Amino acid sequence: MIRTWIGLVPADRRGKLILCAAVGVLSVVVRAIGTVLLVPLIGALFSSTPQQALVWLGWLTAATVSGWVIDAIGARIGFELGFAVLDHSQHGVADRLPGVRLDWFTADNTATARQAIAASGPELVGLVVYLLTPLVSAVLLPLAIGLALLPISWQLGLAALAGVPLLLGALWASGRFARRADKVADEANIALTERIIEFARTQQALRAARRVEPARSLVGSALARQHGSLMRLFAMQVPGQLLFSIASQLALIVLAGATAALTVGGTLTVPEAIALIVVIARYLEPFTAVSELAPALQSVRAMLDRIRSVLTAPAVAAGTATLHDGPAAARIEFDHVAFSYDGATEPVLGGVSFCLQPGTTTAIVGPSGSGKSTILALIAGLHQPTGGRILIDGADAATLDAHTRRTLSSVVFQHPYLFHGSIRENVLAGNPGADQDQLGGRSAWRGLTS
Repeated sequence: MIRTWIGLVPADRRGKLILCAAVGVLSVVVRAIGTVLLVPLIGALFSSTPQQALVWLGWLTAATVSGWVIDAIGARIGFELGFAVLDHSQHGVADRLPGVRLDWFTADNTATARQAIAASGPELVGLVVYLLTPLVSAVLLPLAIGLALLPISWQLGLAALAGVPLLLGALWASGRFARRADKVADEANIALTERIIEFARTQQALRAARRVEPARSLVGSALARQHGSLMRLFAMQVPGQLLFSIASQLALIVLAGATAALTVGGTLTVPEAIALIVVIARYLEPFTAVSELAPALQSVRAMLDRIRSVLTAPAVAAGTATLHDGPAAARIEFDHVAFSYDGATEPVLGGVSFCLQPGTTTAIVGPSGSGKSTILALIAGLHQPTGGRILIDGADAATLDAHTRRTLSSVVFQHPYLFHGSIRENVLAGNPGADQDQLGGRSAWRGLTS
């Protein structure tokens, strides 16, 4: 998860990333020192010379104030990185999608792309401050407290250091219990979202078929699956929480018992033992905080995986060559072209050759599924042939750059789609710079505005 997030940080903000990490480590060190300073402070306060407690109080105050300042600086840097990652990732996803191969846009991947853009804002902005910082603190702060305890009581220091891998292991195991169920629940939530969108967009057909009730549509099935996945998620979280609770209670018993034994043996005074109980509670606090954040961490992990899947989606291959603009239409030739969709057992086209001369009209006739629409998509550059070549005015289409390739054809597909807006705005989507003459004169211009 952290590696994926680091990969989304813009190159010009990598210096901030190093600074954020340094500030986080410094904050952990200062908080550990401030926690352990309670022991000499309480010990001096109840000693024969209580005025010496003022010195320790001054150090504790300095550590506390320094921690506040460092945390404020870290939060500011974290939010700056969060907004930078949000802007970079959303622009990256939006820029990547137009170049992704169309066969990647299955129903699941389309939902992934939608979720990667629409549901990533708040999580990315607050990721550093609200999730990564507590996560780093859960790993480093107990270690720092254990090291700081060594000069005071090496026995307690070693026990605290030994408890870190135990508690982190229990935390990892508890997360592993729910990870699979959380993935299933996330998939069910995405499926339900897609079905609701589909349900709203197809009301005309559903009402005509008298299947408008949600229970009689695919929405009802998606709701049932989501309910079942959420119940499994809740059931799988219980063993993990129980395991971590047992591990934390064992750590508390061992540390508190060791403190009591050292006090009875005369190694520690009673005031120092009381202060150490507070230190032990502070030692366990980061683990408890991260266990409570486990669902949010799983959600962010899934969100980062969705962004990564879009950014690493296969792109359409493009060359660098261009064609000179000419007055006539281009000559298009298929030279033993073959094509098959991903996962298909048989190719759609195999060894197809023909030539489309400028100024002529060609009809491609065949039964449903014979590859007529595939040929149009290959001409438009929406797919790349898996074999053979497509020549445009003698140049291999695979060597042309994306802009040249897209300006060579204009395709009217059998499944039209109108964007929200006027007809004129839909027409201009293909050529935003078109003037009135290109749109057919003033009368046509006025008619397209409605």
